[in-house]
Amino acid sequence: MMRPVCAAWPLVACLSAAAQADPTVYKGAIGTHAIVVEFSDDVAKADGPVAGRYFYPAQGVDIPLNPVSAGSGKAELAEEKPCKPDICKEPEGDAEPKPPVEARWRLTAAQGGARLEGTWRREGGASLPIRLDRFGARPRPEGFSATPEGLAGALFALPHDQPLDKSAMPYEWLKMQVKLQEGPETVWGSAAFRQVVDPRTKFGFPRVTRLGSPVDAGHPVNIRLQNRHWRVSLDALSCKSMQYRGLGWTAAYPGSEGANLGGYDEQNIQVEYLSPMVMSWT
Repeated sequence: MMRPVCAAWPLVACLSAAAQADPTVYKGAIGTHAIVVEFSDDVAKADGPVAGRYFYPAQGVDIPLNPVSAGSGKAELAEEKPCKPDICKEPEGDAEPKPPVEARWRLTAAQGGARLEGTWRREGGASLPIRLDRFGARPRPEGFSATPEGLAGALFALPHDQPLDKSAMPYEWLKMQVKLQEGPETVWGSAAFRQVVDPRTKFGFPRVTRLGSPVDAGHPVNIRLQNRHWRVSLDALSCKSMQYRGLGWTAAYPGSEGANLGGYDEQNIQVEYLSPMVMSWT
């Protein structure tokens, strides 16, 4: 039996969204390192603080960006440092916890917000250029909280069987565009399948390769399997992102083993039966 996975994302209090735009997603780079970023508002139009989150595609783990200031097409955000008990001590009384800061982002919108340019400066260290190109936006959900946690919580508001397409969830869709490792094909009569592995989350998940005749990734059964695989992978990566205070860190996490995938990487998904009409797995 797999050990318990990390807790579901908590609901967070919402802020007024009267003057806010939809969350916007950008692709680009910090220096030479590719990144994907989602902001709680349109930096080109925002007249108040803008929060965000971003990931490096090779890791897929969200890093929180906390709002500092925004206005006149500019924004400053504070990137969090991963928590440890000695640097993320619980505050006394009703004081708000202050996440440790890894780096400062300073951005300026260009081309009406189609591009963002600026600098990433490590606290007490060197700086790197940031260049981002707008990829898309997603509808602002009801009760949206303009925080890194509010951005991440959008995934958990969706039904688990709803497809993750790039118009509704562009940030998550981009996160799943990773080259999968393919296992050997298993052939059972006129049907066949293979296991594929996202190298970041480590567990295998089946894809069908033959149902009487060969089938490709666009076959309805593989679209359904892909969506199930993506949702579990995103759940696993969200567990690992809990190493940051702004995404759920507590003094009880991650424990002595360090930041982890919440046990998802320990599961073994085994196909029990496959025919041109029926598939089952445990």
